[in-house]
Amino acid sequence: MADVLESGGGSGDVREAGVDWQKRCVALEMQLLRFRLQAGNIRELLAEKVRGGGNERGRE
Repeated sequence: MADVLESGGGSGDVREAGVDWQKRCVALEMQLLRFRLQAGNIRELLAEKVRGGGNERGRE
């Protein structure tokens, strides 16, 4: 097994691909966070409209 690790026997490729997947994972997590924040804002706006407060925001 040491020979495989020393010669690079493909494990280097896995690590490089792992780094790419880590970056992709972080990017997707950030997109998910933005989406959740946006969904929360939409929920708040809809709740205001349902309560009848939608007209006040439009006048500002």
